[in-house]
Amino acid sequence: MVNIPFCGNVYAKHKAKKAIHSFYKRQEHLKSCHEEDEEILSRNDEEHMNHHQNQMDSKAKWDDIIAKLTLGINLIMIIAKLAAAYLSHSMSVISSVVDSVMDITSGAVIWGTLKAIEKSNPHKYPIGRSRLEPLAVLIVSMIMIFANVMVIYESTMAIVQQTLDPEVNIETIVILLTGTCIKTVLYILCRRQNTPSSQLLAQDQLNDIFTNIVALIGAYIGHRFWIYADPIGAYLVATYIIFNWINTAREQVPLLIGRAATPEFINRISRIAISHHEKIIALDVVYVYHLGCNFLVEIHVLMDGGLTLKESHDISEGLQKKVERLPYVERCFVHCDYELDGDEHLKKFRINAEPASPKTESPSQEADSSSQTA
Repeated sequence: MVNIPFCGNVYAKHKAKKAIHSFYKRQEHLKSCHEEDEEILSRNDEEHMNHHQNQMDSKAKWDDIIAKLTLGINLIMIIAKLAAAYLSHSMSVISSVVDSVMDITSGAVIWGTLKAIEKSNPHKYPIGRSRLEPLAVLIVSMIMIFANVMVIYESTMAIVQQTLDPEVNIETIVILLTGTCIKTVLYILCRRQNTPSSQLLAQDQLNDIFTNIVALIGAYIGHRFWIYADPIGAYLVATYIIFNWINTAREQVPLLIGRAATPEFINRISRIAISHHEKIIALDVVYVYHLGCNFLVEIHVLMDGGLTLKESHDISEGLQKKVERLPYVERCFVHCDYELDGDEHLKKFRINAEPASPKTESPSQEADSSSQTA
């Protein structure tokens, strides 16, 4: 007979142990993030600019190479898949062809986006056009969703009109298997580059791998055993791609409209700000939110009202430059004040909201909390 209280105690201990493990894992991650920030901020301005420029040039170069390579291979693959679709008369293979056509569209959009970002006019776009990347991903997502809805419609009409006639031969099998192998190699190359453009292309390759395999299986079963396996394969391919791109679109929208950063991320910025200068008494407000893929930072610092304009300016400007060194920060704005009055802009954006309570941590308190989290 099972002892229910004993089982409950075991579960509670397991849950507590898991929570403790998760807490320490999070603290280790936060500590490594602080160390990474300190390593970046330890460089002087010239070293930082050279390192940042070299890093950006390298990423842009690889993004451009991968985008061109993917576009060229997709052009070849679509010709091969069109031949396979013509030979097989399979709805599953046709759905895979549609996916390849959309791959070309996405590759062209991404390549054009990278060129537009690279040639940005600083007078017309003072902070650059980096937000074009998530916007391009959103546009590609909408195109992909619409195209695969049409595939589902055509497959349904083929069932209703009784026009299904899949036929899989050796040429079709070779084309789809070869395409799957090539796409696997491209997926590995794209996945290694940690940029939104390369991650989008990596998702394209993963979609192609899945669609090629499902299309081949659906068409083969429809030809050999059960004819309705062919449109079912098309449904599976189209539905998978639709849900995949819906999730991708959902991830990009918050980046465009300015979603706030996580508390851990804000903690990293706060730690840098409060330890920047001994004349910073406290932090009034710290906002960190998305400006495209990177973040825009707003910091309100409290300083003695008796400081000269030159002193308060130099401290604020030094903090601004320090935060903007971080690779994930697009822009930083520092506002200095002599009293804790919260965010002056809050009432404009939140008319019906309660006023935010100002933060009043002193440097010593912040240092204690930082040492505890670290």
